[in-house]
Amino acid sequence: MSTDVRVGANFFNNIAKLPIPFTSDLDNLILTLRNIPFIGGTTNLVAPLDFLLSDVFTDSTRRTGAQRVVLFLTDGRQSVMPYPNVDINETEAILQDRSMQLGVSQDVRIVVIGLGDNLDEAQLRAIATDPDESNYFKFTTFDEAEANIDNST
Repeated sequence: MSTDVRVGANFFNNIAKLPIPFTSDLDNLILTLRNIPFIGGTTNLVAPLDFLLSDVFTDSTRRTGAQRVVLFLTDGRQSVMPYPNVDINETEAILQDRSMQLGVSQDVRIVVIGLGDNLDEAQLRAIATDPDESNYFKFTTFDEAEANIDNST
């Protein structure tokens, strides 16, 4: 990986966290990713988008000419209230709003990969940057995803 490219990882279930800060060290990144345990639990799709807006993609992390891309990989659907006293049925609108904020204010492209058979496609399409055909992918298994996603995505 070029030293001009920086990659980080954000993991979430009902909360979001950034255990792997931005790095150009691909070998260390892959090793770290392979050793992350399955988190399990509930799924809050709003939490990582809020985290990206508040802590990751800020004006202070912007680099001139650098493309900002999020690979949003999930095996689930929103399973908890996105915020206290906010109905879970409002999730899709909230997801679309957060995605638009990332796209407009921080020039971030969000590519969504849904894995498994328990996905809410409307929620995941709300997160993906338009057009969905270029930024939303659904696969049943990791092997299927690996076989169908090319490096140009």
